[in-house]
Amino acid sequence: RSSDLGVRPTINFSDPAAVRALNTALAVADYGLSAAFSDVLPPDALVPPIPGRADYVHYLADALRDSAGGGPTAQIPSGPDVQGFDIGTGAVCIYALLGAAAYGWSVVGSDVRPEHVRSSARIAAASGLAGRIDVRRQLDRDRVFGGVWKRDEAFDFVMCNPPFYPS
Repeated sequence: RSSDLGVRPTINFSDPAAVRALNTALAVADYGLSAAFSDVLPPDALVPPIPGRADYVHYLADALRDSAGGGPTAQIPSGPDVQGFDIGTGAVCIYALLGAAAYGWSVVGSDVRPEHVRSSARIAAASGLAGRIDVRRQLDRDRVFGGVWKRDEAFDFVMCNPPFYPS
């Protein structure tokens, strides 16, 4: 056993199964996502590293607070009335999941790939966040908002995390 030799346990980051397990554990422990999160991830999906993705969401939360006229001690806007739009949400909709879990935001995620829309919807449902996350398919690759942003909708933020890679 490595602990008998004074070696600290570690993770083999070159092993996709180990990375998947680590990020699932972080999503469950730190953001209250269901452990089923990992069970419904497509086997070939890029597994998002939770710490970096969470940082992006927390920076966005700080920007929302600051744009509302608050300073560092003001409260971050939270709850379902905070509406976000995630362009190219991908197979995992990680930003929508983290925003909904950490701050209670409502997020629309869009993607051009039907398999990504299906898997993101399954992941949101398995995480108990289907009521806060609406995943929509963009049918026209030449448009970003048309066809997925409804006329009567207003959003507090729009985000994307390019470049977009097939997974």
